[in-house]
Amino acid sequence: MSPKAGETSAAGRGADGAARRPYQQQSQVVPSSPVLHFIGGSYWIVVLATLWCKRVRFAYSLYDCMLSGQATGLKARLRPHLKNLLHRAAATGRLEFTCENELLHEGITALVGPHVHVIPYAIDDTEALPSREEARQRLGLPPHEKIILFFGTHRREKDYHTALKGCLALPQPPLAFFVGKVISSNDPRQAVADCGYPNARIVNEFVPEEMTKYYFAAADVVALPYEANFSRGSGVLIECCRHLRPMIASATPYFSAFLFRYRCGVIYVSSDSASFALAARSLLADNIKYLAGLEQARRDHSWNAAANQYIELYESLRAAGKASATS
Repeated sequence: MSPKAGETSAAGRGADGAARRPYQQQSQVVPSSPVLHFIGGSYWIVVLATLWCKRVRFAYSLYDCMLSGQATGLKARLRPHLKNLLHRAAATGRLEFTCENELLHEGITALVGPHVHVIPYAIDDTEALPSREEARQRLGLPPHEKIILFFGTHRREKDYHTALKGCLALPQPPLAFFVGKVISSNDPRQAVADCGYPNARIVNEFVPEEMTKYYFAAADVVALPYEANFSRGSGVLIECCRHLRPMIASATPYFSAFLFRYRCGVIYVSSDSASFALAARSLLADNIKYLAGLEQARRDHSWNAAANQYIELYESLRAAGKASATS
């Protein structure tokens, strides 16, 4: 006969207790902490949410330095308190930051310690790329001429004058192909006129995604002519790797480190047209030797590589949440 509720069986366990055991065992499983990932926007909302919401884990993607530069007045008085909030939020173990390059990583680490991770700008490395001949035919470009591509929106930090003067020093100045919307006073049409450059084509528009591959495929090399004080990364640099086109880049900290690591292009001294001319001559004469570096950079910046890094980050945050729940 089965024991009644409250009685003890030969095994020393009550029947109602036996019925409760599966539930008790299940209730001892610690639920996973949700992870919320914020991409851009105000990081102060995330910092405050981290301090208030103890059951949630947060990730935040940064695209610029935090609390950088000089501050005056109220901002200067608030800055120590804001740094303290950042330190407290990072110390909880509930908040991790991501950034796209080592340059940002160095600046952010000073504020949040080891709670920042470099996960590069991600690209599709599976797309079939058109041939140079196909791309030039589609865009109506000369089939045999050397072409230097200046791709992306035309920002003030881009130094077209130095690049064009460097190209003029070459025995046969290449076609300077400017593709992107003018969004500042730095208009390539004016730079071409100022330099008296004889061979340029300008497409003043935001480029549809499906056309990007043709502009890169049509070019022999891509120029990234930024001023010396440029301190950020560049999506165009990664697009060069995606489309396997070597680049001429100014010797800013980010570009220099990237090209040293991957050997996918040539650095020149910012504002030095003779240095640009040397880099352009070298690349235009032989751009095949940079292919291995471009392919490696393309793999390292693929969505597969980035997805794995994000998954590892989320799992580490969830594991930390379980550990704190059981402690």
